[in-house]
Amino acid sequence: GYVIRDVAKHWSLMQKDAGSFKTLQGSEARKSLAAPDAALPLATNAYLRTTQNSPLYEALASGSLRLVRGTFVQDCWKQRKPWPMRQDMPESGFWPAEEACAMWQMYGPIFFLALSYAWLHPTMNDPEMWHLERLACILTEYRSSLPSMSIWLRQKGAVDPRAPGPPEDIGVFIDYCSLPQEDTDRGIMRSQEEHQQFVSGLGVADIIYGHANTTVLRITSVPTSEQRKYHFRGWPIFEQHVSNAKPGYSLKVFEFDDAFIPKNNTLHGLGFIMESMKGQSPQRSQQQFCAELSSRCRLLKEVSANLQLFSNPQDEHFVVQKYAEVWSQLARSSALTYRRVGWGTAEALQLAIVLPKFTQLKTFVLTNSAIGSEGMKAIVINLPRQIEELTISGARGEKAVDDVGLALSELTNLRYLDLSHSDWGDVGVQVLVSQMPKNVRVLELVQAGFRERGASSIAGLFHQLHVLHVVFNHVSGSGTDSFIAALPGSTIEKLHLCLPTDGPEAERDRLIDAWVRAGKLRERLSIIDWKPRVDASTSVSQPGPADFFTL
Repeated sequence: GYVIRDVAKHWSLMQKDAGSFKTLQGSEARKSLAAPDAALPLATNAYLRTTQNSPLYEALASGSLRLVRGTFVQDCWKQRKPWPMRQDMPESGFWPAEEACAMWQMYGPIFFLALSYAWLHPTMNDPEMWHLERLACILTEYRSSLPSMSIWLRQKGAVDPRAPGPPEDIGVFIDYCSLPQEDTDRGIMRSQEEHQQFVSGLGVADIIYGHANTTVLRITSVPTSEQRKYHFRGWPIFEQHVSNAKPGYSLKVFEFDDAFIPKNNTLHGLGFIMESMKGQSPQRSQQQFCAELSSRCRLLKEVSANLQLFSNPQDEHFVVQKYAEVWSQLARSSALTYRRVGWGTAEALQLAIVLPKFTQLKTFVLTNSAIGSEGMKAIVINLPRQIEELTISGARGEKAVDDVGLALSELTNLRYLDLSHSDWGDVGVQVLVSQMPKNVRVLELVQAGFRERGASSIAGLFHQLHVLHVVFNHVSGSGTDSFIAALPGSTIEKLHLCLPTDGPEAERDRLIDAWVRAGKLRERLSIIDWKPRVDASTSVSQPGPADFFTL
């Protein structure tokens, strides 16, 4: 019941509904301050649009760029036949242009996949099927995970909520198959029409890899005999940097390096996909990108003086120009989101260099990255002053609390702040509260290592906050008393906290009673029974595996 048999017809019927889901996505995105990256910004540039005025849509609709059916790639491997160049592709191996456009508009990044890889032959591309074997395995696992990913990306606004279920198949951009090629060994040259198609397809190369609604598969491994590795080739470097800058990176870029050997693969479905979510680096400015190309070129020459980044030296000028287009759009981004990227101090310092160039930035999210105090300080100091929503979670940046607090005081437009999972402690929280911008309405300090004194200082913000999330902190005793005393006349509408299981029995009842007497909705108060356990490496109390429940 979830398979779309006639996609184009289905989509034309859906289009009769008032408005486009892409428009709904933007209007719904800002409803909740508690979810700053719930959806991407409005589609105002070529890296966000999937409508008919999008250059990538036009290339698909015209047939200049063809998407290969995922099942065709899998069949090629089953038959042990190398994937053919575009001129030799059977029409059944392609998505028809109209269907490809409809599927992309409906399913976005879970349908449109772009392969980034290193050619292993100047004309035959992948004659030994090194990449084919890997891609076939990837697509098998990717397609099995589509139901789960479809649900997640539907919630994020990247998949049309009216889509009847996950897609039956996916479309893959493989340059050798998707764009007209030349094979001098066989005397095949592009016709005038094919040349125009090639130029048109090449002209949207940046959008293919940088669009918010495409997914990039990076196969960075090459045979050991190959001197020019993935990271020493001009086009893959470009594709890597462009996809690093992709809006809403999560679940849209997957990397498969030398450790990925299909016959040894033991992960399947969503577990396989999640394991491959790695490889994102901070964005590079145009100047930094050019410097990176020069650096890689020097390193390559150390391997062999005869090796070049670009097989066709003329491509370098084209790539530099295309990246300039990428950067001009990227610098106007209103949101930067980095979830589970696992960065350290070095990456944070690199990102901090370019942050001031994002002059229209309103939302910044960085989670699960132990960037340390130096990295934390660098990022917060370099954030554009107009930032409205800020999440830096798990940074371990507590030693920079004075600098962070001072920088926060200058973010006068800040409305949402999440500095959870750092050991701020009572003193740190007091510093942060003392410098808290007056416009902050949502505050999250989950598992932040504070106790009664920190809670008492936070109670002083009840006159401005609407939402407070402070679970897995030791809020009890005088801290709870401060919360109760601050409730009358407060603006707080939603409160999540923990009370220790060994605390006073009447404490919960007093808090609930004070909440209701202050005219608050009972269902918006969440109290978790909690038995703290202390991590030996930090003073932060950790949540137990099954020690709590929500009233």
